Amino acid sequence: MSVEIRPTPFQTQVLTVPEDHFMFLGGGRGGGKSMAVQFLILRHCDQYKNRARVLVTRRRLKSLGQFAEELRQLLRSAYGRDIAYNQNDAMFRLPNGATIQLTHVESASALSDVAQGMSYTLIACDEAGEGPSIEVIDQLGMSLRGHGTPLRMVLAGNPGGANHGALAERYVTGCEPWVPFEFEGNTWVYAPSRLDDNPHLPEAYRKN
Repeated sequence: MSVEIRPTPFQTQVLTVPEDHFMFLGGGRGGGKSMAVQFLILRHCDQYKNRARVLVTRRRLKSLGQFAEELRQLLRSAYGRDIAYNQNDAMFRLPNGATIQLTHVESASALSDVAQGMSYTLIACDEAGEGPSIEVIDQLGMSLRGHGTPLRMVLAGNPGGANHGALAERYVTGCEPWVPFEFEGNTWVYAPSRLDDNPHLPEAYRKN
Protein backbone atom coordinates (compact mmCIF):
# COMPACT_ATOMS: atom_id res chain seq x y z
CA MET A 1 0.00 0.00 0.00
CA SER A 2 1.52 3.33 -1.08
CA VAL A 3 1.74 6.33 1.23
CA GLU A 4 0.42 9.67 0.04
CA ILE A 5 3.09 12.37 0.18
CA ARG A 6 2.03 15.98 -0.29
CA PRO A 7 4.29 19.01 -0.90
CA THR A 8 4.40 21.85 1.60
CA PRO A 9 3.39 25.35 0.44
CA PHE A 10 7.08 26.16 -0.17
CA GLN A 11 7.56 22.99 -2.22
CA THR A 12 4.37 23.72 -4.13
CA GLN A 13 5.72 27.16 -5.01
CA VAL A 14 8.95 25.57 -6.24
CA LEU A 15 6.85 23.37 -8.54
CA THR A 16 5.17 26.43 -10.08
CA VAL A 17 8.45 27.80 -11.49
CA PRO A 18 8.63 27.18 -15.27
CA GLU A 19 10.56 24.02 -16.08
CA ASP A 20 13.09 25.76 -18.31
CA HIS A 21 14.21 28.02 -15.42
CA PHE A 22 17.28 26.97 -13.47
CA MET A 23 16.86 27.24 -9.68
CA PHE A 24 18.83 27.89 -6.53
CA LEU A 25 17.02 26.64 -3.43
CA GLY A 26 18.57 28.53 -0.54
CA GLY A 27 17.59 29.94 2.82
CA GLY A 28 17.92 28.39 6.24
CA ARG A 29 18.27 24.79 7.29
CA GLY A 30 15.23 22.57 7.60
CA GLY A 31 13.04 24.40 5.12
CA GLY A 32 12.33 21.35 2.95
CA LYS A 33 14.75 22.03 0.07
CA SER A 34 15.84 18.43 -0.48
CA MET A 35 12.26 17.22 -0.59
CA ALA A 36 11.44 20.00 -3.07
CA VAL A 37 14.25 18.65 -5.27
CA GLN A 38 12.71 15.19 -5.06
CA PHE A 39 9.30 16.49 -6.13
CA LEU A 40 10.94 18.20 -9.13
CA ILE A 41 12.63 14.91 -10.05
CA LEU A 42 9.40 12.93 -9.78
CA ARG A 43 7.47 15.37 -11.95
CA HIS A 44 10.23 15.49 -14.56
CA CYS A 45 10.35 11.69 -14.81
CA ASP A 46 6.58 11.38 -14.88
CA GLN A 47 6.18 13.93 -17.66
CA TYR A 48 9.06 12.98 -19.94
CA LYS A 49 9.27 9.25 -19.27
CA ASN A 50 12.03 7.50 -21.24
CA ARG A 51 13.48 10.85 -22.31
CA ALA A 52 14.12 11.83 -18.68
CA ARG A 53 17.73 11.37 -17.57
CA VAL A 54 18.34 12.76 -14.08
CA LEU A 55 21.61 13.20 -12.19
CA VAL A 56 21.62 13.88 -8.43
CA THR A 57 24.78 14.77 -6.52
CA ARG A 58 25.52 15.04 -2.83
CA ARG A 59 28.93 15.45 -1.30
CA ARG A 60 28.97 12.54 1.13
CA LEU A 61 28.10 8.90 0.50
CA LYS A 62 26.15 8.58 3.77
CA SER A 63 23.93 11.58 3.05
CA LEU A 64 23.46 10.37 -0.52
CA GLY A 65 22.15 7.09 0.88
CA GLN A 66 19.66 9.02 3.00
CA PHE A 67 18.52 10.98 -0.06
CA ALA A 68 18.15 7.73 -2.03
CA GLU A 69 15.93 6.19 0.64
CA GLU A 70 13.69 9.27 0.82
CA LEU A 71 13.46 9.34 -2.97
CA ARG A 72 12.61 5.64 -3.06
CA GLN A 73 9.65 6.27 -0.76
CA LEU A 74 8.42 9.11 -2.96
CA LEU A 75 8.79 7.06 -6.15
CA ARG A 76 6.93 4.15 -4.59
CA SER A 77 4.08 6.47 -3.67
CA ALA A 78 3.78 7.21 -7.39
CA TYR A 79 4.66 3.87 -9.02
CA GLY A 80 4.15 1.31 -6.29
CA ARG A 81 6.95 -1.24 -6.09
CA ASP A 82 7.54 -1.29 -9.85
CA ILE A 83 10.78 0.64 -9.52
CA ALA A 84 14.30 -0.78 -9.68
CA TYR A 85 17.26 0.56 -7.71
CA ASN A 86 20.70 -0.86 -8.40
CA GLN A 87 22.96 -0.11 -5.46
CA ASN A 88 26.06 -1.00 -7.47
CA ASP A 89 25.58 1.86 -9.92
CA ALA A 90 23.26 3.93 -7.65
CA MET A 91 20.58 4.25 -10.29
CA PHE A 92 16.80 4.19 -10.21
CA ARG A 93 15.05 2.79 -13.28
CA LEU A 94 11.37 3.62 -13.47
CA PRO A 95 8.66 1.63 -15.26
CA ASN A 96 8.23 4.42 -17.84
CA GLY A 97 11.90 4.27 -18.88
CA ALA A 98 13.17 7.28 -16.91
CA THR A 99 16.47 6.93 -15.04
CA ILE A 100 17.84 8.72 -11.98
CA GLN A 101 21.59 8.48 -11.39
CA LEU A 102 22.88 9.32 -7.90
CA THR A 103 26.51 10.05 -7.10
CA HIS A 104 28.50 11.42 -4.17
CA VAL A 105 31.20 13.93 -4.99
CA GLU A 106 33.92 13.93 -2.37
CA SER A 107 36.32 15.14 -5.06
CA ALA A 108 36.27 16.96 -8.38
CA SER A 109 37.53 13.86 -10.16
CA ALA A 110 34.59 11.81 -8.86
CA LEU A 111 32.16 14.30 -10.35
CA SER A 112 34.01 14.42 -13.65
CA ASP A 113 33.94 10.63 -13.91
CA VAL A 114 30.15 10.41 -13.66
CA ALA A 115 29.52 13.32 -16.04
CA GLN A 116 32.14 12.53 -18.69
CA GLY A 117 30.42 11.72 -21.97
CA MET A 118 26.97 11.51 -20.36
CA SER A 119 23.78 13.40 -21.18
CA TYR A 120 21.22 14.51 -18.61
CA THR A 121 17.97 16.45 -18.86
CA LEU A 122 17.84 17.44 -15.17
CA ILE A 123 20.84 17.88 -12.88
CA ALA A 124 20.22 18.43 -9.16
CA CYS A 125 23.15 19.34 -6.90
CA ASP A 126 22.07 19.00 -3.29
CA GLU A 127 24.42 20.30 -0.57
CA ALA A 128 25.88 22.59 -3.24
CA GLY A 129 27.37 24.88 -0.61
CA GLU A 130 29.70 22.20 0.72
CA GLY A 131 31.58 21.33 -2.46
CA PRO A 132 33.12 20.50 -4.81
CA SER A 133 34.16 23.91 -6.12
CA ILE A 134 31.64 26.04 -7.95
CA GLU A 135 33.74 25.71 -11.11
CA VAL A 136 33.29 21.94 -11.07
CA ILE A 137 29.54 22.32 -10.56
CA ASP A 138 29.48 24.69 -13.53
CA GLN A 139 31.07 21.99 -15.69
CA LEU A 140 28.09 19.76 -15.04
CA GLY A 141 25.98 22.14 -17.12
CA MET A 142 27.83 20.89 -20.19
CA SER A 143 26.14 17.51 -19.67
CA LEU A 144 22.65 18.98 -20.10
CA ARG A 145 21.52 17.59 -23.43
CA GLY A 146 18.27 16.12 -24.73
CA HIS A 147 15.45 16.38 -27.23
CA GLY A 148 11.84 17.11 -26.40
CA THR A 149 12.49 17.96 -22.76
CA PRO A 150 13.32 21.20 -20.95
CA LEU A 151 16.91 21.13 -19.69
CA ARG A 152 17.41 22.26 -16.14
CA MET A 153 19.92 22.57 -13.31
CA VAL A 154 18.76 22.85 -9.71
CA LEU A 155 21.13 23.74 -6.87
CA ALA A 156 20.17 23.44 -3.21
CA GLY A 157 22.28 24.42 -0.25
CA ASN A 158 22.27 25.57 3.35
CA PRO A 159 24.21 28.61 4.59
CA GLY A 160 27.93 28.09 5.10
CA GLY A 161 30.33 25.79 3.33
CA ALA A 162 33.10 26.34 0.83
CA ASN A 163 30.80 27.64 -1.90
CA HIS A 164 28.70 29.92 0.30
CA GLY A 165 30.23 33.15 -1.01
CA ALA A 166 29.98 32.18 -4.68
CA LEU A 167 26.40 30.98 -4.40
CA ALA A 168 25.34 34.09 -2.49
CA GLU A 169 27.03 36.42 -4.98
CA ARG A 170 25.49 34.72 -7.99
CA TYR A 171 22.00 33.77 -6.89
CA VAL A 172 21.09 35.71 -3.73
CA THR A 173 22.68 39.16 -3.44
CA GLY A 174 20.64 41.65 -5.43
CA CYS A 175 18.17 38.97 -6.52
CA GLU A 176 14.53 39.22 -5.55
CA PRO A 177 13.12 35.89 -4.36
CA TRP A 178 10.98 34.08 -6.93
CA VAL A 179 11.67 36.70 -9.63
CA PRO A 180 13.52 35.31 -12.70
CA PHE A 181 16.92 36.80 -13.56
CA GLU A 182 19.58 36.06 -16.16
CA PHE A 183 22.97 34.56 -15.34
CA GLU A 184 25.45 33.32 -17.93
CA GLY A 185 22.85 32.72 -20.61
CA ASN A 186 20.27 30.96 -18.43
CA THR A 187 17.20 32.15 -16.56
CA TRP A 188 17.48 31.48 -12.84
CA VAL A 189 15.13 31.77 -9.88
CA TYR A 190 16.20 32.17 -6.25
CA ALA A 191 13.79 30.16 -4.09
CA PRO A 192 14.46 30.67 -0.36
CA SER A 193 12.88 28.74 2.50
CA ARG A 194 12.85 29.01 6.28
CA LEU A 195 12.37 26.58 9.15
CA ASP A 196 8.73 27.62 9.48
CA ASP A 197 8.12 26.56 5.86
CA ASN A 198 8.44 22.90 6.86
CA PRO A 199 5.61 21.71 9.12
CA HIS A 200 6.94 18.12 9.11
CA LEU A 201 10.02 18.82 11.25
CA PRO A 202 10.08 17.20 14.70
CA GLU A 203 9.97 19.59 17.62
CA ALA A 204 13.46 18.59 18.76
CA TYR A 205 14.92 19.75 15.45
CA ARG A 206 13.14 23.10 15.77
CA LYS A 207 14.50 23.62 19.29
CA ASN A 208 18.05 22.84 18.18
